[in-house]
Amino acid sequence: MVMNSPIAWLRSFWIPQDEVRAETWALGTRHRGRVIAGAKIEGRDPAISFRRAILLKAVIRHQTGSAAGRAELARDDL
Repeated sequence: MVMNSPIAWLRSFWIPQDEVRAETWALGTRHRGRVIAGAKIEGRDPAISFRRAILLKAVIRHQTGSAAGRAELARDDL
């Protein structure tokens, strides 16, 4: 992917909260409520776009700060 300007490159890292929430919902649906695990699995795909990788990282960051995300992480540690 070619970025034409530093501004465009920086903007690509900003993901709106509504987009993060929508992706969180979609991941939860696709991965039976395991949002963080689903984001990590889908993030390993070598064919995903740069923007999607940033979105998945934003979902993980958002979920690890939530009670549901911490509960999921605790389940995974068992």
